[in-house]
Amino acid sequence: MSDDWTFKKADELDPLAVDVFREIRQEYHADLAGYAIALLFMPKPKVSRGNIVVGEAHVLGWRTRFLSGLHGTVTLAWEWWQEATTAQQQALIDHELSHFEADDEHERLRIRGHDVEEFIEIMARHGAWTDGLKYAKGALQQRLPGMEDPDEDEGDGAGTSVTIEALGRTVSLGTHPEAMEKLRRAAERVAAGAGR
Repeated sequence: MSDDWTFKKADELDPLAVDVFREIRQEYHADLAGYAIALLFMPKPKVSRGNIVVGEAHVLGWRTRFLSGLHGTVTLAWEWWQEATTAQQQALIDHELSHFEADDEHERLRIRGHDVEEFIEIMARHGAWTDGLKYAKGALQQRLPGMEDPDEDEGDGAGTSVTIEALGRTVSLGTHPEAMEKLRRAAERVAAGAGR
């Protein structure tokens, strides 16, 4: 396939992606039922403020809504999608759909930000220091397999463990190469800062 394309409709590249999109939307995002949201692919991940972006949610302006009949789009990186596991694909679609918030009064969608945002090295140095981080930590430990503290879970060996030597703490990481590289760099920054 040629890489000279900017965006493609998901059903042109992977009709199964459309099925996954519909299933996740029906199961977890019933509040979006009255809104037309298209699934698109871009060829490769983007880099934004030093972060690798493999998915984006966009609300369309009123003119585009009028002309297209769409309220929003979810755009995923095709290169990433092909390498991702089914669980990662489902999580990414769920994540991007979570950015949409229905504004039924005005018959439109709004974008909502992430519930928790923090630097990895700050969490490594200070732990769950805000109410939002404490809530997120509890939710992750209770609801997502493999996200427990390393001391509490023997694990199935599916993840990769990285030890941040300067802090004596083991952090369990996922296995996607781009995420691993970003987390490795953050661990190095933490270790370099702790050695001062």
